[in-house]
Amino acid sequence: MEEVSIPILFFAKARELVGVGSSSISLSKSDRITGNQLRAVIVKTFPDLENISENFVLAVNQQYIDPEQTIEVESTLEIAVIPPISGG
Repeated sequence: MEEVSIPILFFAKARELVGVGSSSISLSKSDRITGNQLRAVIVKTFPDLENISENFVLAVNQQYIDPEQTIEVESTLEIAVIPPISGG
């Protein structure tokens, strides 16, 4: 199956842990993947995110996705890893 490179953006604590603001992951084109499966691929690719893996949310094409939500893998996707934001 054809692989596509999907851009991934890191924000706040995720950016600190990974050490870059953006990178990419490879996924099989036209596969369907859940939010939980996508999270697992991201943590496997970027193991420094393991400590916050249960806390960050994912956005696909600037829309938050639920862990059970299914998306179709296409080259037009952009993924964002957004850790919890605390403020005072």
